[in-house]
Amino acid sequence: MIDSTRHSSLPVLLFGAALLALLPGIVTPANCYDEGLTLLGADRLLRGELPYRDFWNTHTPGQIAVTALVFRLVGPSILAARAFDIAARAAWSVVVFLLADRAGPRWVALAVWAAEVVLLASLGQFGIALTQAVGLSLASLLATLWALAASGGAAARGRPLRLLLPGLLAGLGILFRHDLGTAGAIAAAATIGLGHLVFTSDVPVPARLRSALAGLAVFAAGVAAVVVPAALLFLATATPFPRLLEIFVTYPLRVYPRVRAVPVLAGTAWLGVLVLELLPLAALAFAFSRPGRAPQRRRSALALSGTAALVLLTSPFVLVRADWLHQIALSLPALALLPVSWWLLAGVPRLPPAVARLGVVALATVLLRPALQGSQNWSRVPSLWRAGTSHGIPRAWGVPLEADQVEAIRAVWERVPPRAPLFVGNTRHDRAYRNDAIFYFLAERACVTYYHNLLPGLVTTERVQRQMTAELVRAAPPVVVLRAGLDRSPEANQSRVKSGVTLLDDAIRAGYRLEQTRGHYQIWTRR
Repeated sequence: MIDSTRHSSLPVLLFGAALLALLPGIVTPANCYDEGLTLLGADRLLRGELPYRDFWNTHTPGQIAVTALVFRLVGPSILAARAFDIAARAAWSVVVFLLADRAGPRWVALAVWAAEVVLLASLGQFGIALTQAVGLSLASLLATLWALAASGGAAARGRPLRLLLPGLLAGLGILFRHDLGTAGAIAAAATIGLGHLVFTSDVPVPARLRSALAGLAVFAAGVAAVVVPAALLFLATATPFPRLLEIFVTYPLRVYPRVRAVPVLAGTAWLGVLVLELLPLAALAFAFSRPGRAPQRRRSALALSGTAALVLLTSPFVLVRADWLHQIALSLPALALLPVSWWLLAGVPRLPPAVARLGVVALATVLLRPALQGSQNWSRVPSLWRAGTSHGIPRAWGVPLEADQVEAIRAVWERVPPRAPLFVGNTRHDRAYRNDAIFYFLAERACVTYYHNLLPGLVTTERVQRQMTAELVRAAPPVVVLRAGLDRSPEANQSRVKSGVTLLDDAIRAGYRLEQTRGHYQIWTRR
């Protein structure tokens, strides 16, 4: 439980305020790729298809599964998926506030919450499993701290079963993203160990060790209760093991760093990454240097050390891809470490408190730096809403779409019966950066191919193009839609390189003829 002196209705008020602040962003123009992949994955689930067996899914399927559940309850639409996303983000901002509130003064925790809302409002994209996995990891860490505080810091004097909830939350994080979720589970487990073995000094060492092992066993049981049934379910769907190996091991470890990495030294990205690395190290040093015997001081030290462990374990992901999206998502837990900057600055002899407060604000500004690249102009919200209600695409009501995309969707409706399949690709596939995955969802047509995510290093290979060509010939969709420009990569990695494999492009041009062009879109009909 939270210390009664710090408990109030404030978290509920902050959740409501965050919800109001984030809600205008619901009319952000649709994102054809990241958001489109989630919407299309959820749509394919509702059609009876399963990830890995029937279509490629880069991560564990929690995001698309929850989105499919939302669609099952209220019907498929972009607004429905975004409403859930906004509510979850508002909840994560409160979780970070509660973590910061355990680690330092209340005013710093409120500043952290405000910075979190700014970051989340600037994200500008929806349907991203990254934010949900990080949020669930933070929730697992907070639940761990509550469980340890409720048992006096050691499960031997309380109830080890209190650590079941943190395990369940960590397991859910793994279901949203196996990589980040696993990092969050390790951070929570490390916090359990620290809480029993380091930050509990009034219990004999053997008893501390026994209670630590008991707590970790309960935590692991909570993780397993979520992860194991999901794993067994997908293993039972007859998904070939080599395909699972490719999705979870080969592509992310061998191919992804070559074709998707964004260098840390690109632009000013190094500044945010530097703070993401140094701040948790400072928090760990501070926590271990003065845990003290007072319960409040021990709780503060444990909160700082647990959050620092989470930031350090997730930082390799932003070191590989140091773009603004990953920096924003991984700044969420880093902001909870701001109380350590206050303690360090407040401890400087003869430093005025006002200067120390300015130092905390300056550090928060550095972490907010990537938010400036995706900031939402709230003055545009009324015009965006009007644009989103006038295009006539039912699943995108209230969300602006590109005019040529709307025209291309109408052209598909005229030529493709509701139950007929569709292929949407790029004008070339020997080079790839992203694709218009949302088109299938908006057009309400089934996808003919296993690889609806046109990833570089995957769709550009001969093996995958042979499979996609065979699927195209077998399904014989009446129309192929190609979008120009999405194969061009602005990044300094191998996604810029042409593979020289043109099997899929040759098959499209052999079996289809260009009928018309609508802006960036080409409508090809079967010969």
